[in-house]
Amino acid sequence: MNDTQHSEATLLRRYLLGQNNVDERSAVEHRLMTDQQYLDELARAEEELIDEYARGDLAPDQKGRFEALFLNVPERREKIAFAQAFNRYLARHAIVPAEKSPERIPSVWWRRAIIGLSAAAVLLLALASVFFYWKMAQVRTQLVNSELQRVVSEKNAETLSDQLIEQQKHNQELQQEIASLRDTTASPDPSLSTLRLNSGWTRGGGQLPTTRLSPSTKRLRLDLTLDPDATLHSSYQAQLQTVDGGSLWSSKKLLARTKGARSLISVNVPASVLTAGDFRIALNGLGANGGSEQVATYYFRILTK
Repeated sequence: MNDTQHSEATLLRRYLLGQNNVDERSAVEHRLMTDQQYLDELARAEEELIDEYARGDLAPDQKGRFEALFLNVPERREKIAFAQAFNRYLARHAIVPAEKSPERIPSVWWRRAIIGLSAAAVLLLALASVFFYWKMAQVRTQLVNSELQRVVSEKNAETLSDQLIEQQKHNQELQQEIASLRDTTASPDPSLSTLRLNSGWTRGGGQLPTTRLSPSTKRLRLDLTLDPDATLHSSYQAQLQTVDGGSLWSSKKLLARTKGARSLISVNVPASVLTAGDFRIALNGLGANGGSEQVATYYFRILTK
């Protein structure tokens, strides 16, 4: 056996004992699915492991791993039991050469009969061994194929799960876009445009709430929705900023009003300070003592006609 064959045999032996890392195990399984000769080498490596275990030649750490992985599979338990029984039979029926007795020398006919019977026994044992190993190789090949089918099925299930997660994410983005379109309501006053914003939206978190301003628009009313668990303040300050934090406009002494189960704060932004682009509103809560506390940040997009 050359160095390459020895290395491959060691790798397959580690694979059967569950000693490979993730990369080695993936490489072995990929090659098993495409290389029939490699599959036969795996079957031979498994035979050698079973024979070593039956003879008691495995190291203690390998014996523990072998029993944990092999004794839990009924087909493998049957092979191990057969190998152990075969080794016990060979141990009990070992041929011990008889010492020649100078007083009683067998006749020529008797010697020929013994030689013929011995040859027949050896031939029968050889045929039985060939049949046994052929049957074991067949069963092991079926077992390896079943294991490969299980691995392929698990990978297909993981792929379907990833596709489902991606579809759910896409559906959430569509729902956010629909909600944004619903919140962009037409106002009876052509000079006023309205847009509802929810807190908690982050950049990259889906469709950005968007409204389109016409040349006749004078004001943009932003209805800022407060989180249910947000602490209410006596008044609020809203600051219009670029997405990079540059201040463009601000309004103080804003009051929250209740609408259904949530609280809203309306901010009327002059259209003159808005251009096409992305903006954010930084909302701070003001205390009676003059202190300020950041409450939420809202992002939106302006389009122009």
